[in-house]
Amino acid sequence: MHRSSTSMVARALHEKKEVCMGNNLLLGLPDNPKGHYEDKEFLHLNIDILNAAGGSWDNVPPHKKILEVAPKFENKIKK
Repeated sequence: MHRSSTSMVARALHEKKEVCMGNNLLLGLPDNPKGHYEDKEFLHLNIDILNAAGGSWDNVPPHKKILEVAPKFENKIKK
């Protein structure tokens, strides 16, 4: 989803109080100075799940693999 306007949409929803994007948001970077509007804890959970399934954000594992590792993260997902 790199450079696909996801940060812009997340920011709009967050600022209009439509969706709480979290309390510990990623700060801006040179390529996205206004911020990503992603919660750090949620981002790290997503990375952990992808890694456990043998993938990464730019090498997404098959859905079946993600479902296989999901029970390991059930408590964190619910939290």
